[in-house]
Amino acid sequence: SLFLWHQVTSIEKSVSGGSKVAEVQITTLIELLMRHAVKLESIPADADTSSQKNLQAKRVQKCVEALDVLKVSNARLQTVVVTTKWETFDSSPPVTTKWEIFD
Repeated sequence: SLFLWHQVTSIEKSVSGGSKVAEVQITTLIELLMRHAVKLESIPADADTSSQKNLQAKRVQKCVEALDVLKVSNARLQTVVVTTKWETFDSSPPVTTKWEIFD
């Protein structure tokens, strides 16, 4: 669960910084979180563990909600293609510097 939270945070930083994230990353993370929520639901909880289970379920739900918002924001971002034009030199310029020699 902590690993998934770090992934949500990483995607959030990318999108808020203007970097487009592959939509499949967001969708896959949502699916993983939903599976985690289902597993949480299947865990029997007594009075002592019920509050911990509810806390975990709320965290998962917050992550899913955050990713839903990020998915919309991410879709609005333009994909940036970086190309580099390499500078080429046909020949090096002639060296005309005369060095002064000191003894």
